[in-house]
Amino acid sequence: MPRPHIEYIQAQALPWQKGLYAGDRPGALSRTLSVDDVSGAASVLIKYPPGWRWDGVDHVAADEEFLVLSGAIAIGARDYRRYDYGLLPAGYPRGAMSSATGAIVVAFFSAPPLMRTSRANAYDERKLVLHVATTASDYGSRWNSYDADAVRGAKPALNINGISKKLLRHDPDTGDQTWALGAVAGWPGGVIEIHPVVEEMYLVSGEIISPMGNMQTGAYFWRPPHLRHGPFGTGKPTIHLFRTEGGPLSTVFERPATPMEWRVPYSPILPPHLAHLANTPWPGPWTHE
Repeated sequence: MPRPHIEYIQAQALPWQKGLYAGDRPGALSRTLSVDDVSGAASVLIKYPPGWRWDGVDHVAADEEFLVLSGAIAIGARDYRRYDYGLLPAGYPRGAMSSATGAIVVAFFSAPPLMRTSRANAYDERKLVLHVATTASDYGSRWNSYDADAVRGAKPALNINGISKKLLRHDPDTGDQTWALGAVAGWPGGVIEIHPVVEEMYLVSGEIISPMGNMQTGAYFWRPPHLRHGPFGTGKPTIHLFRTEGGPLSTVFERPATPMEWRVPYSPILPPHLAHLANTPWPGPWTHE
């Protein structure tokens, strides 16, 4: 079945599993955040131990999009360090993969990520995002998250101070996007939002106040389109990694009927296979180490 609504889980509450959900990458550990049983696409945390290496890899039979959360990995001749981002299309020739120091990476696959040793016929160069050092420059001094969005209906007053966005990917065929978003502590969103596309988020750091509870570093959600959600705010400064599926982000805003609550018990929306996490305490603050 397609991916169910997950809002939200704390990744640190999931056990580490050997290898990836579809096999391959021996010696690595993973936590599967969500998976599409039809296409095999998935969102995964991967933990590479110090000294991990895999030689003889020519390419992967899926688009692999990733952000390094801690440590560093090498893919071919290129190093990816903390908060470095890349998208390597299916068939992209990569060579050996290794991690001298160890690393934790959040990765998004378009299909089962099976490694191939024989040369690929081709890959889609339009999709390639070889390397973005997301911390190399600031995210900009003004709010621009909705500059390119088709915002429909009456837009309520929205506190745009203290938020900035960095676009990392725009798919040339589907219009799907990935971006990093930063927010200062105590930012009050205060509005309801509705998007016509899937919205996916991994909380790289900080604290988000939500109606389902206070999300901490490692929080993850997969939200189907057309769902009313919010309002949201921040308790601590945040870095979010957002993705869409089904096109670029566009938003309808609504005013909430009641003021936002700032301390909310954990009351997630979870599919049956994750329902036990609603009553499972997760470890304390996580730094992806």
